Amino acid sequence: MGAAGFPAEVGKSTTSKMLVQALNKNAYISEDDVSHLPVKGRGKPWLDKETNDLTWKNIFSLTKNLMDSGYDVVVDYVAFPEDINKRISRL
Repeated sequence: MGAAGFPAEVGKSTTSKMLVQALNKNAYISEDDVSHLPVKGRGKPWLDKETNDLTWKNIFSLTKNLMDSGYDVVVDYVAFPEDINKRISRL
């Protein structure tokens, strides 16, 4: 399930982009962009724990930096509770 409770491919990206347009000072983080930062040696985040952990580490780092600068942040990614719960307190 995604962060909004929806399975993959049901319009989360479209909804995320619409939400960003409704916010005044905002940032949009795409998991696709973040997970593809490492060019060689990366696995598919949904299959490779190391890649998934690095992707989430980078997403939360970007999110914290943007929030510290006063931005509302929309993250476009399929999120499982365990991915969010172990990192949310750091925001």
